[in-house]
Amino acid sequence: MNGALFDHATGMPGTYTYTLLGTAPCVDVSTTVDVAVNAAPDAGVHASVSLCSSQAPTDLFLQLGGAPMPGGVWSGPGALSGSVFDPQTGVAGVYTYSVNGTAPCMDATALVTVTVEPATNAGQDALLAVCSTDGPVDLFALLGAAAQLGGSWTAPGGGPHSGMLDPGSDSTGDYDYLVQGTVPCIDDDATVSVSITTQLSAGTNANIQICDTGAPLNLFTALGGAPDPGGSWTDPNGVPCTSTFTPGISMGGNYSYAHPGIAPCPAVSSVVTVNVVTQPDAGIGGAFDVCATDPSFQLFSLLLGTPQLAGAWTDPNGDPYAGLFVPGLSMDGAYTYEVGAGPPCGTANAVITIATEQPPNAGVGGPLDLCGIGGPYDLLPLLGGNPAPGAWTDPNNAPFSGTLDPALHPAGNYTYTVVGGVACPAASATLSVTLVVQPNAGTSAAVDLCNDGALTDLLPILQASSLNGTWTDPIGLAHSGTLDPATDPSGIYTYSVNAPPPCVPASATVTVNIVQPPPTGQAVQVTVCSTDASFDMLTSFINLPTTGNWIDPNGLPTSGFCDPSTFISGSYTYTLAATPPCIDGVHQFDLLIEIPPYAGTDGAMDLCSGGPPTPLISGLGGTPYPGGSWSFGGIAHSSNYDPTTDQPGSYLYVVNGTTACPADSAVVLVDEAPAPSAGTNSALMLCENGVAFDPFLFLGGSPEAGGEWTDANADPIATPLDPSAMTSGIYTYTVAGSPPCPDAQATLSVTIDQLPAAGMDGTLALCTNGDPLDPTGLLQGAPPGGTWIAPTGVVLSGLLDPTGATTGSYGYVVAGTGACASFADTALLQVTLLQPITTAAFVTPSTGCAPLQVTLSVAANSGITQVTWNPGDGTPLLYGNTIDHAYTEAGTYAISITLLDTNGCTSTISLDTLVEAYDGPDIGIWTAPNVIPLDDPTFVATPIGDAAVSYTWSLDSIVIGEGSSLTWTIAPAITGYHDLCLVASDPGGCVTETCTQVLVDEVLVIHVPNAFTPNGDDLNEVFLPILIGVQPDDYALDIFDRWGTLVFGTRDPGAGWNGSPPSGGSLVQDGVYAWRIRARDAFTAERKEFLGHVTLIK
Repeated sequence: MNGALFDHATGMPGTYTYTLLGTAPCVDVSTTVDVAVNAAPDAGVHASVSLCSSQAPTDLFLQLGGAPMPGGVWSGPGALSGSVFDPQTGVAGVYTYSVNGTAPCMDATALVTVTVEPATNAGQDALLAVCSTDGPVDLFALLGAAAQLGGSWTAPGGGPHSGMLDPGSDSTGDYDYLVQGTVPCIDDDATVSVSITTQLSAGTNANIQICDTGAPLNLFTALGGAPDPGGSWTDPNGVPCTSTFTPGISMGGNYSYAHPGIAPCPAVSSVVTVNVVTQPDAGIGGAFDVCATDPSFQLFSLLLGTPQLAGAWTDPNGDPYAGLFVPGLSMDGAYTYEVGAGPPCGTANAVITIATEQPPNAGVGGPLDLCGIGGPYDLLPLLGGNPAPGAWTDPNNAPFSGTLDPALHPAGNYTYTVVGGVACPAASATLSVTLVVQPNAGTSAAVDLCNDGALTDLLPILQASSLNGTWTDPIGLAHSGTLDPATDPSGIYTYSVNAPPPCVPASATVTVNIVQPPPTGQAVQVTVCSTDASFDMLTSFINLPTTGNWIDPNGLPTSGFCDPSTFISGSYTYTLAATPPCIDGVHQFDLLIEIPPYAGTDGAMDLCSGGPPTPLISGLGGTPYPGGSWSFGGIAHSSNYDPTTDQPGSYLYVVNGTTACPADSAVVLVDEAPAPSAGTNSALMLCENGVAFDPFLFLGGSPEAGGEWTDANADPIATPLDPSAMTSGIYTYTVAGSPPCPDAQATLSVTIDQLPAAGMDGTLALCTNGDPLDPTGLLQGAPPGGTWIAPTGVVLSGLLDPTGATTGSYGYVVAGTGACASFADTALLQVTLLQPITTAAFVTPSTGCAPLQVTLSVAANSGITQVTWNPGDGTPLLYGNTIDHAYTEAGTYAISITLLDTNGCTSTISLDTLVEAYDGPDIGIWTAPNVIPLDDPTFVATPIGDAAVSYTWSLDSIVIGEGSSLTWTIAPAITGYHDLCLVASDPGGCVTETCTQVLVDEVLVIHVPNAFTPNGDDLNEVFLPILIGVQPDDYALDIFDRWGTLVFGTRDPGAGWNGSPPSGGSLVQDGVYAWRIRARDAFTAERKEFLGHVTLIK
């Protein structure tokens, strides 16, 4: 070393000696220094690190510079896991690494400054489906709560975007959001995949008016706005319909046009409100005669046909009129009725012409009373007023002279009639004649009545026909006519009847004799014993004479002296004869003869001390009556002797007496003998592997030893018993008894329980999508009621569900029952789970016009053994990996397939792609006119139903034009039907053809005369319409008078009306008559109705 200076960096540790040389004679002296060099601690060199919050945890020890020693301690603003800093949870700041020094070395430290930049987060990808009519959507809100602001958006084309999606102007596609990171964090982006569905338009609501006789209208053309075709229509009842409104057939109301919602767009609809205005109908007028005395009436009631209400009337002067005609006050003339309010149907009117005439006078009738013996009378002067000349009819409506003889003519209504004119009916007056009949008080008579008889009406005795008279008694006082024999006296009773003038009163008498009856009605009841002495029954009544006769209960005569030993019980009758009209006196004697009681004769019984209760009455002699009472030693006792509780001795039996008979008694002497005991019945459960035992030890009670055992088959057995050799059943122990005691027996019910058996082990392969099943039946010999334990040790609560099962051994544990409950047995079922196969499936093409031919196929897979297709259109299932199928009807169809693999597992897959088969437009053809005249063969045709993009017209297979309407003249014009066809296509290219027939024909024409004169001059004698083009077997002519009464009707086109009424005879009156003709065109099914008036003038 260099002098005394020790360099700790280079010096060696050890013992260093310092020597001081001595000067002789002094010796050298020395001392030593032990040097130990401790290594200085090294914590490394300060460092700094910048981290992103999304980075993985970082070891700060590795960030230190130099050569830091391990084993130091870290400290800082946050906790570390050792030396590891987690940017996601750690706290940024200065972290200190300290390494302890060994003295005299100082501790060493180094600093690591940690900066954490927040990780860039653009949020999560999202999906958005919106409708083109939806409001703006903030795409940022879809990225989730963790998305950071300040990023930028890019539209599907790559251009910049605001991030606020406008479904009405933006396009479908991926919208990307980018947030730039701060070093060391990298950029982050998220995508919102947007699907925008275009909203279909149903147009705007409309309100239209149409006349009920107008042409068909395509409601689609009435919608406002710009509706998209292809929607559906429903009528006011909500029933699907076409867009064609046919007046007279279609109902008015709200017709809805709707497009179904295509998610996420909602369904849209609009309404066309159709107001059908009825073609005004004022009805059919006419000329009418009325009588000045007719009641007022509404002119409307005279109109024929089907006139509408709420029209307006004008009088013959053209002034407004209320419509109420008052005969005798309202003016005669023509009254006009008008209905309608202009477009779309216009107005209509009808004219009623009224003429008034004066009525005839038949005078004034009234009531007339005549006596039946008076007359004769002239009736005409008895009428009031000033009657005109006329004729009489009697109450039978037969002609009558007017002179009434009460002896010849009946009472009733006699009518005087004066003939009326054209409009006024005949006038009549009626005398109501009443013929007063001479009263009849009957014929005098005499009658005998009994003093105790009922009230008697005297009037029937006289046989009087007059019932409104009065009565007087024998001394001239007023009497009711109903005689009470108990209070009224004998004598002459007078009946008197008054009469209205000119008839005289009448009277008759009844001579009454009242007779006294014998006594009657006593009744007695007597009870005797059959052993009692004889007695006279008459002495039981009060003060009755001895002149009567006795009848016994059998209806036979008897003496009335009762012998109880020979008489019978019942009702005996004592009768006293009466003087007519009184009835005999009857008295009733009710006799009850009682039989004396019998308790039997004394007896004795020997019983066993342990025997069952025994009826004491069985020990008596004779035939004792039941129902008596027993006693022992003077104390009441039951009717049975119970050896287990009662004492031997004498028991007294007493049968109570009756009302008239005394009681009877007898005694039973009872003795007992001791009974054997076999104990009481018991039960015993044993397991089949149990030890041998003595059954005597398991009997209940106190059994006597020395008895014998028998098994369930009654065969003798020796004890002890071995459970392994026994069967379950009843084992009987018998101890012999001494008479009168029987043998005693007790039973031991033995149940031998079998050891549990869980069955044979088994195996099972399960498809993971199979149905839950009970695996117990898969183990041969397995009983029900055991417990299944899965390979995981979990107990199955029910069926084995493949969806939650695991591969492995399932244990079936059957526990013992009863005496074998401590034993159990287990069988194993090895379960293997099989995954069903899956594959991709395709349909090509998936859209098109019906019928649509498609190819259905699946991706190749060797594990598939069978493919079953359900095309979704209701056709039978199809089989094969690739098949062709036609969708014949328009609609949307969902397809599914069922795959069967080599393991026998099946899986069902629903295709994501739906088949859309489109139909052509639903159209029809409207033509006008219905029948095209031969002399002007031009018609107009218009499509009805759905809107289309192209139309092609053909007539008799020859193309004649294109467009949404057609006007065509048939040349040359040929009578008959012609085929008119229309081919229409929709925007999807689907085509529909529809055809109808147009008819070229002579026009149905009817000419009707307005007057005829059936006066016998052979000129214009018959009313006969002229018909052209009428079907002869579908024709009707009806003619009505002004009151609406049918006066003529025919179904023969060649028959006319000569003015005769339906009943024949003279012609009807002159006047105006309404006619109605119903006819069908000879060539078509069109029927028409014609109405009008004809005037008949003789």
